[in-house]
Amino acid sequence: MISNSTFEHIRQDKKALSEVARVIKKGGLFFITIPDPNLNQFLKRKLKNATKVEMVNQRIAHSHYRSLDQWQKIMVKNGLRVVSHKKYFSPKATQAWLNLFSMAVFKPYKRELWSYLKDSPYGKLMPKKIIIWLLNIYLLPLMKNIYHQQGSWILIIAQKE
Repeated sequence: MISNSTFEHIRQDKKALSEVARVIKKGGLFFITIPDPNLNQFLKRKLKNATKVEMVNQRIAHSHYRSLDQWQKIMVKNGLRVVSHKKYFSPKATQAWLNLFSMAVFKPYKRELWSYLKDSPYGKLMPKKIIIWLLNIYLLPLMKNIYHQQGSWILIIAQKE
């Protein structure tokens, strides 16, 4: 079973994890990616304002940030054993994410910029191929060494016992 960037949005994540553990067969694997508390610490350092950090977390709908140790304990309680884990998304990659996020949610008027570009004729001024090309130039170098000790996200592979 795979859960990619989902559990941080589930308020009752422990209950959801118990359901995952219930349906996985013995020996089955569960791949989960979740934000590390480093992401929230990064936001606090960069935004330097608790209100702004809270606004970002509300906008991205992150209900909580749990550490690897916390996830391991929750998984053990549910009959899952962590067989592998890695942190990923370096501070530079996280900064790139924050830059893109900040541009997308900027409100020039009443709506976020991304919605104007998506829904208006102005969005057609920049061909999709050019946007993809620019994003590749900006993001690909950051993705070459995706795993990082101070990563802001965690990949966990757990096995049902």
